Amino acid sequence: MYASGDINRPASDADIYRWLVEASTDIIVRTGLDGVLTYVSPACRALGYEPGQLVGQSSTALVHPDDLERHMANSAKLLTGERIDRGIDRAHRYRAGDGTWVWLEGNPQVLRDAAGRPVEFLNAFRDVTARKHAEAALADAQVRQQAQHDLFENAFHHAPIGMALVGLDGGFLRLNRAFCEIVGYPEPELLRLDFQAITHPGDLDVDLGHLARLVAGEIPSYQMDKRYIRKDAAIAWVRLSVSQVYDAAGRPKHFVAQVEDLTARRD
Repeated sequence: MYASGDINRPASDADIYRWLVEASTDIIVRTGLDGVLTYVSPACRALGYEPGQLVGQSSTALVHPDDLERHMANSAKLLTGERIDRGIDRAHRYRAGDGTWVWLEGNPQVLRDAAGRPVEFLNAFRDVTARKHAEAALADAQVRQQAQHDLFENAFHHAPIGMALVGLDGGFLRLNRAFCEIVGYPEPELLRLDFQAITHPGDLDVDLGHLARLVAGEIPSYQMDKRYIRKDAAIAWVRLSVSQVYDAAGRPKHFVAQVEDLTARRD
């Protein structure tokens, strides 16, 4: 095996090492104990630098201010032989040549002399900016999703009208207090029933007909006046509005029913 550019002599270990470092897409860096960069591989050009621009600079001058404390703590841990959490602490933001910030994930090592004294740091950096941006976008989406969930929960439980989540078989999945008050059942009992069980027989066929059209996609929602039979056998007149909820694959998941009490108006 021969060194690049010289086919007339065998390659030394140093030649092989140099070729691997200079051909790597990872940015290989050597840093003195004072934090000054003593070597930067050509891969730094991907960040808008020439190696010569960085050699002689303090590495900490390139670190984002918000990450500097963690960066320094990692260096201190290396010098004392303390373990670094390589699943959490390796990525920091560094200033690119155009002034923007990029996330680089390093694999720092401390090099020691024959007596075991630390002499310099060796690090291999990989650009993980795209991954970090994707993680941030996912976190933002999760925060928004949680906010929407909290908003729905608040609206569901405190709505002045009755609300229910109903399974595709008609069974009650969730109910708010207003719905329970309209039909006169405690929530645990309703969760063991379906809407058919408390619907007046004279209104059930019409309700089921609308529901079948909704499931078939013929209508986006429906509204009707109907009667519920309360637990005390009294009749509760309501205005029912029903829409359908779909899962991520577009399959019907459950129904949302909103119920306005019309009993007093009917009486």
